[in-house]
Amino acid sequence: MAASELGDWRTLLLSGFTATAGEMQEAVLRNRGNRKLGAINFRPDAKTQAIVDGWPSGTRGARAEALGIHTDASIDEIVRHFIEDDLDDQIQGKF
Repeated sequence: MAASELGDWRTLLLSGFTATAGEMQEAVLRNRGNRKLGAINFRPDAKTQAIVDGWPSGTRGARAEALGIHTDASIDEIVRHFIEDDLDDQIQGKF
C-alpha cells in the first residue's frame, strides 16, 4: 500500500470479534490436521479476567475496511491462517 493512501494518520483500528477460550479450543481441534496437540488447560486468573472483562466485545475499523483490510470471518479462519502462516515454522524452530 502506498503511504499516500494512509495519509498523515498511520494508525488503524482493525475490526475484530469475540471468541471464548472454549471456542478457540474447539477451533484448534477442528483445524489441527494430523498434528499432535499437547494438553489444553484452562486456569482462570481473577486479575487477568478483570482486565479482559474491560475489553470491548468487538471492534469495527471503518477506515481499515475502507482501505481493504477486513477482519477474518471466524475463529476457525484465524486458527487456519495461524497454522498455515506460522505454526509449522515455529515447530521447526525457524522463529
